[in-house]
Amino acid sequence: MQMAAPLFHLSISIVLVRLAGAHEYGVYSYCLSIFGIILYPITTSFSTLIIRNLAIHHARCEWALLRGLLKRASQWAVAVSATLIGIGVLIGSFFNEITPGSNEVFFALLLLTPLVIFNEFRSAALRGLRHIIWGQFPELIVIPATTLLLATLLYVNVNDTTALTLVGLQILATLCAFLIGSALLRKHFPPEIHSVSPIYQNRLWLRGILPLMLLNGSLQIESELVIMLLGQFASVESSGIYRICARGAGLIPFVFFALNMATAPTFSRLYALGHLTELSRLVAKTTHYALIAALPITFAFIFFGDRILHIFYGPDFVIGANAMAILCVAKVFSVGTGPTACLLNSTGHERDTLKSSLIALMLTLSLSLLLIPCCGLIGAAVASAVSLVFRSGLNSWFVFRRFNISPLAAFTRGQFFHKSK
Repeated sequence: MQMAAPLFHLSISIVLVRLAGAHEYGVYSYCLSIFGIILYPITTSFSTLIIRNLAIHHARCEWALLRGLLKRASQWAVAVSATLIGIGVLIGSFFNEITPGSNEVFFALLLLTPLVIFNEFRSAALRGLRHIIWGQFPELIVIPATTLLLATLLYVNVNDTTALTLVGLQILATLCAFLIGSALLRKHFPPEIHSVSPIYQNRLWLRGILPLMLLNGSLQIESELVIMLLGQFASVESSGIYRICARGAGLIPFVFFALNMATAPTFSRLYALGHLTELSRLVAKTTHYALIAALPITFAFIFFGDRILHIFYGPDFVIGANAMAILCVAKVFSVGTGPTACLLNSTGHERDTLKSSLIALMLTLSLSLLLIPCCGLIGAAVASAVSLVFRSGLNSWFVFRRFNISPLAAFTRGQFFHKSK
C-alpha cells in the first residue's frame, strides 16, 4: 500500500495541475498549507499517543485501560474538531487580503476537520491493536483512489476548474474513507473490552500529548512554512511548483514510512517488555530495507528530474528540477540515519524529538527568510534540506544516548548494534 500511495498522489497531482492550472493549484496548495499547520499537530499527536498506549495495554491485556483510552480519545476528537473549526474561521477571514478568493477555499477545507481527526483516530486505534494493514487502507488507498477517479472524470468532462473544486474532490474522498474506516474499526474491536468498565488515566495521557503536540506542530510548520514564504516573497505559482517538487522527493522514503507504520507498535511493545536486543535488530532491518529502496529513486530524480517534471507536469514546472534534486539528497540522508524519530516517539522519548524539531524549525525559518527572497525555489530547497539533515543527525545522537543504538554501524558493519550499559 505504501508503494501504491505515492503513485496515486503523483497521478493526482498531475491531473489536478492539468485540471486547474498552475495559479489555481498554487492557491489550493497555499490554503492547504495553512490548514495543515492548524490541524496536523493535533491529529498526529493523538495518533502517536493512541498507538503507543494501545500497543502497551494490548500487550499486557489491560482491557479496561484500553477501552478507557478509546472512549476518551473519541470525546477529545469531538471537542478538538469544534475548537479547530472556530479557530479556522477566525484565521480564514484574513486570507482574502493576501490572495483574493482564497478565504472561500480555506473555509471549504474546514469541512474536512472532523473527518480528518476521526480518520486519524481510527487509523491509530487499528494500528495500535496490530491491524496494521486495515489501519492504513482508508488513507493510503481509498482517499487517493477516490480522488484520482473523481479528478479524472472531471478532467475528461470539464475544460477548466478552480481551487474550490479541488477542495470538493478531497472532501468527497475523505468522507468515503471515513465510512469505510469506521466499519473496519467496529469489526476489529477486541471482544474482551465489551465485558469491562473503562478506566481512565487522564493526567498521564494529557501529560504525554503536550510534548507530542508541540513536536508535530513544529514539524508541520517547518514543512509548510517554506511554501507559505514562497507565496509571500515569490508567487503562488512558486508555492505550487515547490509542493510538486517536495511531493516528488517524498517518494524516496516511501518504504521507510511503510516500515515505520508497521514497526511503531512493535517498538512500543519491545521497549515495554525490555527486549532491547530485539529492538536494535528491528531498527537495523528497517534502515537497511528503506535505504535499498530509496537509492534508485534518488538517482532517477537527481539526474532526470527536469525530464520527469516536463513530461508529467509541463514546461512551467521544469524550473523546479534543481530544487527537487536538493530535497532528494536530504531525504536519502534522513532514510540512512534510520527510524530515529519513530523509535523515540514510540518509546516515550518524544521530548528528544521535540528539541531537535524546534531547533530545526528555527533553522528553517532563518534560512528561508535569508534565501527565498534572493534565490526563490533553490533557496527554499536549501533551507528545507539543511534543516532535515540537521534534525536527522540530532535524533540519531539522541537514539545513541538513550538506547546505545548507533546509526553509524549501519555504514561500518552493515548493521546497528546495541551494547549494554
